[in-house]
Amino acid sequence: MDIKITDSWLREYLKTDLTAKKIGEQLALSGPSVEKVTKVGNDYIYDIEITTNRVDCMSILGIAREASVILPKAELKKQKTEKIKQESTKDLLHIKIDPKLVNRVMAVVIEVGDSLVTPKIMKERLTNSGMRSLNPIVDITNYVMQETGHPTHVFDFDKLADKSLVFRPSDKREEIITFDDKTFKMILLLMMEKEILLIYQG
Repeated sequence: MDIKITDSWLREYLKTDLTAKKIGEQLALSGPSVEKVTKVGNDYIYDIEITTNRVDCMSILGIAREASVILPKAELKKQKTEKIKQESTKDLLHIKIDPKLVNRVMAVVIEVGDSLVTPKIMKERLTNSGMRSLNPIVDITNYVMQETGHPTHVFDFDKLADKSLVFRPSDKREEIITFDDKTFKMILLLMMEKEILLIYQG
């Protein structure tokens, strides 16, 4: 699998004095295969090939961890965490899972206003990573996935008829329609053990 990450984004997690070119060279010698480093504006983009046995490197954080042990005098930066006010969603949202498919699901209900827009830097980073900026909510999920490696999905809370999320195998010949109006027939449903869900209220 090929991924693209920007140098400025990587350096939010990685402390090093090396240039982007040197980072690419050092990583390619001992870790993930950096195919090329391209200058785009004031930033650089790493094109990296990740083998299927190294899914831990398929994110900004994953590459930063790898680089912190490969590069000389490099360190993984400590990230600041911030507590947010939260209320129980126990009676607000109900989750039903098939334990044969997935044994853990995390979900949060968030309320957003009409004025929410995707910040310019987020749009640029998503574009440089080969992703389209669709709307603020979807952009957040893609941004989190690119940064941490954890897939996230978002649903419109107001459109959940019984305020429930059900995780089940797909029915035979069941179809889904994507954001770009393409129809796909469901063949096999795969769930990840640590999948995170974001449900938003319009």
